[in-house]
Amino acid sequence: MSSPALNSDSKNEISLQQLMQAQFVEAKQWWFRANVSRILVVIITTVSLLWKGQAEWIWMLSAFLTAAYVVLQWRADALQGKAEAVRRKLDFQNGLGWEISQQEKAEMLIEASRAARKSAYGPEESPYYDSQEPVSFRRAVENLRQSAWYTYHQAREMSKWAFTASTIVFVLAGVSMVVVLQSPPIQRWGPTIGQTVVTVLVFLFAMGYINLGFRYRLLSQQAEKALSRASNLLGLDAVPEIPTIQLLHEYQIACGAAPMIPDWLWNRKKDELNRLWHDHFMQ
Repeated sequence: MSSPALNSDSKNEISLQQLMQAQFVEAKQWWFRANVSRILVVIITTVSLLWKGQAEWIWMLSAFLTAAYVVLQWRADALQGKAEAVRRKLDFQNGLGWEISQQEKAEMLIEASRAARKSAYGPEESPYYDSQEPVSFRRAVENLRQSAWYTYHQAREMSKWAFTASTIVFVLAGVSMVVVLQSPPIQRWGPTIGQTVVTVLVFLFAMGYINLGFRYRLLSQQAEKALSRASNLLGLDAVPEIPTIQLLHEYQIACGAAPMIPDWLWNRKKDELNRLWHDHFMQ
C-alpha cells in the first residue's frame, strides 16, 4: 500500500505521501537501533557474569547502552507520531476530500528531517488505496476497510513471531537450568548460569518483549473489529456520517498507539496479501 497522491505538474509540489513514507522509514530505522542497543545490554550483562575479571568496564558499557536505548526509542516514537499525523490527514483528504492547507504542509516539512523533506518532492509510485468510489463517506470506509485488513493480518503474524521468540528463550532457559542440575561436572557453574538465566528472563519482561506480543495481538483485534464495522457500514444503502468519522478516529488512535510493523514482515507477506486482497475484495 502507498498513500493518497497529491499530483501536480509543478516541480515544487509537495507529496505528503512520500513525506509520510520517509518518516515511517526513519522511525523504523531508529526503532531498529533501539532494539539492537537493548539486545546488546543483555549480551554484555551475560558476558559480565561469565567474565568477572573485566566486570567494571563492561557494566559501564551496559549502562551507556541502556541510556542510548532510551534516547533511540524516544526518537523512534517521535518520528512515528509525526508519520501517523500525516497519515491521518491524508486519510481524511483521500476519503472525504478534506483540504490540507499550504500552512499545514509547510509545518509538516519544518518538523521533518532533511532526508524526509527531500523525499517529499519525489515521484509517487502508486495510490495508497484501491477504492474507485468518488470522494464520499463510502470511499472513506472502503479505504479504512483495506487498511484494517492489511493491519489485521500483519499484526497477527507479528504477535506470533513475538510469542514464539519469547517461548524459545523460556524453553532454552529452562533446559539450561535442568542440564546444570543434572550434570555434576558443570554444577560448579550453576550460580553463574542461574544468574544468566535470570538476567535473560528479566530482560524479556523489563524491555517489553513479552508485552510486545500482547500489543501486536491487541492491534490485530482492534483492526479486526474495525474491519467488521467497516463491512457493516458498507452494507448500508447510504453510509452514515457520524459512525464513519467515529470509526476513522478510533482506528487511527489504535494504529498510533501500536508498535510499528517491521519492513521485513511486510516484504515477506506483501505479495500474498496483495493477491488475496485483489482476488477477494476487488472483483
